[in-house]
Amino acid sequence: MNKIIAFLVFINSVFCFSQEKYTQKISYDLNVKVSENNHINEEMVLLLNQNESVYTSQNKIKNDSVRNYYLKNNDVQGYQAYKLNDDKNNLINYFIWKKNSDYIYQIKSGLKTIQYKSSLPQLNWQIISNSSEEILGYKVQKAETIYEGKKYYAWFSTEIPLNNGPFVFNGLPGLILKIQNEDSSYVITAKGIKNESNLFPQLELGKKVIETKKESFYKTLEGTMKEVQTMVVDEQSNKLMNKKIKQYLDSKFLFDVN
Repeated sequence: MNKIIAFLVFINSVFCFSQEKYTQKISYDLNVKVSENNHINEEMVLLLNQNESVYTSQNKIKNDSVRNYYLKNNDVQGYQAYKLNDDKNNLINYFIWKKNSDYIYQIKSGLKTIQYKSSLPQLNWQIISNSSEEILGYKVQKAETIYEGKKYYAWFSTEIPLNNGPFVFNGLPGLILKIQNEDSSYVITAKGIKNESNLFPQLELGKKVIETKKESFYKTLEGTMKEVQTMVVDEQSNKLMNKKIKQYLDSKFLFDVN
């Protein structure tokens, strides 16, 4: 009971996508199976408060925090050093904000930042088990749904009564602690829950952001992915598993634009 009460301690604030601070952090391990002997892992986080949530990579939060510190303190040399390492360290470069039934998806494509706004998918979940399985000490139930034409399984806990989860997955009577596709080639598993203070990831605003529709957004992603796809020659070569290939594979599994 104590862990449930602690988890539900939130701050009250007026909603604005770019101005919220977050008080809870759920860490997830993203695992993408490229081939039998090749996997890609990335640490993702779901940040929460009473009004909204944001889903992004841990590296992006760290890198953006460093960038903002240098800019705030007019540290030109520090900022230049940050920029040199930004591409190398920032493997997944997107934010997904969720508020009630809406979300904003924002991603960097080259020097541009593009985004679109949409309603969260209305997922038709079917609860298929009441197992004794636990994730992070929370009892979970298993459910299944179809998203973008593919079957997904989710493990959620009613001990954490939040209608939320990684990426755009939502609609269950408890926080989603694990989700995977049918062949287990795409798996997201919670690995930690903790209270935080003053978490404040930055949404790009102003002239740098290109507002687009979903179809145009996919076309931009597809152009980037086709360029990267030509680099995938030898799946066993770790040298080829750089930032762009990881971005390609992550986007491929999430959006399947082909």
